Amino acid sequence: MSMAQPRCLVLFNYDWDQLGFARWAAEFPSDSAGFDLFSFPSNAHLVNFDLERFVARLAKKAESAGWQAVTSNHEQFGALAAAMLAEKMGWPGTPVDAVLACQHKFHARQVLAQVAPEANTPFSLLASRYGEVVPDDISYPVFVKPIKAAFSVLARVVHNRAELMVLTRFGFWELWVIRHLVEPFERIVQQRLPAAGSAHRMLLEAPVNALQYNLDGYMFDGELRPLGIVESVMYPGTQAFMRFGYPCRIAEAGRARALDVARRFLQAVGFTHGLFNSPS
Repeated sequence: MSMAQPRCLVLFNYDWDQLGFARWAAEFPSDSAGFDLFSFPSNAHLVNFDLERFVARLAKKAESAGWQAVTSNHEQFGALAAAMLAEKMGWPGTPVDAVLACQHKFHARQVLAQVAPEANTPFSLLASRYGEVVPDDISYPVFVKPIKAAFSVLARVVHNRAELMVLTRFGFWELWVIRHLVEPFERIVQQRLPAAGSAHRMLLEAPVNALQYNLDGYMFDGELRPLGIVESVMYPGTQAFMRFGYPCRIAEAGRARALDVARRFLQAVGFTHGLFNSPS
């Protein structure tokens, strides 16, 4: 019986990723799995989505499909699902616990406070949960964001208690979407990294007004290999992303510090293999 042609599985392969992988299809054939969070009816899969069941189905199909590797640039579900599948199949991949540690924003801040406090910003966990009364002992202004989210959804500076109360008061439909976006991640966190705490919470940080940039690179066999640094250019007067700027204006000393901080953090969370994007 002949073996199927080796192929790569790309998870949640939409938008620019789909275009990019298509250009390499002749040399690196691939298949896709997952759904589009931003289009209907594809996003209806969110209703009962479970990461463990999703990965188990893919693992059963892997040999017959000829898959020998898996990858994903999808932050919400894809990166974690790819790590879980690689672990199950014995393929090279980012350790599951490292993905969890990076994506759980409160836990990541705690790790950074231990290994690179000079690169951290003051932070705390919002004591109240979704819809509960906001504490009255918070110092404003404060930057608020969900512990688990993507694309800066619900992340913003609030200037007083009233603004924070509005931000954390979700309607029925909003709360349903938030919980279904976070719950697949939450179930894995509680199994694999329970010390991080629940991801169904909000994080408070001291506002920072500075140049924003992204350090891109990869870890191979535990060694950090940088690819480059780009600036995140926002629309004037907003925190809405407009474009990347390259080359980056950061001085060489700043680049060296960014690499040093990334290396310490990634080693601390056990990120030994895979591409990373470190916003600062």
